[in-house]
Amino acid sequence: MKKIELSLLAGLIISILLSSVGTFAADCEEIRDHMLRLHILANSDSTEDQHLKMLVRDAVVETAGQFSETADTDREDLLREIEETAEHTLRINGSSHAVRAEYTKMYFEARQYGDYTLPAGEYNTVQIKIGEAAGQNWWCVLYPPLCLPAASGPAILEEELTEEEIQILESPEKYEVRFLLVDWLDTICQKLLG
Repeated sequence: MKKIELSLLAGLIISILLSSVGTFAADCEEIRDHMLRLHILANSDSTEDQHLKMLVRDAVVETAGQFSETADTDREDLLREIEETAEHTLRINGSSHAVRAEYTKMYFEARQYGDYTLPAGEYNTVQIKIGEAAGQNWWCVLYPPLCLPAASGPAILEEELTEEEIQILESPEKYEVRFLLVDWLDTICQKLLG
């Protein structure tokens, strides 16, 4: 009889843990769905190309701020505006590099932005490739605008996320084990799904 009780107790504990991790994973997925990341690849690692990348970054972040009323802004309009801004920035700074902007899903490790830590996982991303796109990259969060200097992160986050999702972003140490479990499960799922 003791074995049956211990087995039932172990099963109950495992069920509670899996349920908790599942809920947390769903919250992390909601967070990722409310974000729009920016990823810029420089032409090369030369000082000039890295400087151009930062000039493009500044111009694109300013332009994208006009679209930040919602992460669901018309993708084509946003991409066209970002690509035009990047190209204009390159031209006025004497560069003839091609520039391409695309909307994609990209995997990002857990990353801290000020008081917030974003969970690892796949995010909707605007990726800008300058020239050969063989240089060091730069990334941030376009929406909510956590990489904008004048961004009011907390106010914008409160409009978009639930209280529990904000707690996850503000208190990553509380969720560290859960982050590891979710990251591990995401990795396994990505490998299985190809």
